[in-house]
Amino acid sequence: MQNYLNNLLLLNTSTPEQLLISLTLLPSSPYLPPNLTPTTNLSTTSLQRELYFNLANQFRDLLAQTHYTKDQLHSILREESRSIYRQAFLTTMILGLIVSLTSFVLILRQTVETEQTKREIMSIFRFLST
Repeated sequence: MQNYLNNLLLLNTSTPEQLLISLTLLPSSPYLPPNLTPTTNLSTTSLQRELYFNLANQFRDLLAQTHYTKDQLHSILREESRSIYRQAFLTTMILGLIVSLTSFVLILRQTVETEQTKREIMSIFRFLST
């Protein structure tokens, strides 16, 4: 732990030229097995290796915390959405039934009134024709 903290202090006192990491090193694997030799010449200083180590560990912690937070939010939202969707579905279903029944009753009432008016008109015609 003390080495890690000392390396962090060294990073503050170093110049940007010392911290420059070659572009072939950054996308490569952080660990090379001993039986494999790198195909390119990856000559790095100890300060560059320490910088890479510190950056990689900090990013790993950030990624782990981000994934943990994302999983927690997904589980909370999943539980919330289940209850909200159920309530919304039932509310929509009940409102749909109420609107359909009201429309049916109004149409049925209008049809009955039209039939009664038609009978009265026909009875008037029958009365006039005799």
